[in-house]
Amino acid sequence: MKAEVDGGLRAVFAAEHERLWRSLLAYAGDPEVASEAAAEAFAQAVRRGAALRDPAAWVWRSAFRIAAGLVRLHRARARLRAALEPEGSEP
Repeated sequence: MKAEVDGGLRAVFAAEHERLWRSLLAYAGDPEVASEAAAEAFAQAVRRGAALRDPAAWVWRSAFRIAAGLVRLHRARARLRAALEPEGSEP
């Protein structure tokens, strides 16, 4: 059963990864966010294994949820950095 799950996820990765990454890049505007979200979604899918009924759909949903969280985190960090910079300082 494990080999079947791994093979299925490999097939999903081969079929979906490039399009998923490009979609995440368009969504987030950041290649690092796109790469991290795609990698984490597939890693979580591997951990969940046979529990996933539709691995491709699950990976897509998860990747966008992960990307949304990363975008929020990056924006919060940018606001914090901006708030901590002394007024009139050059970046």
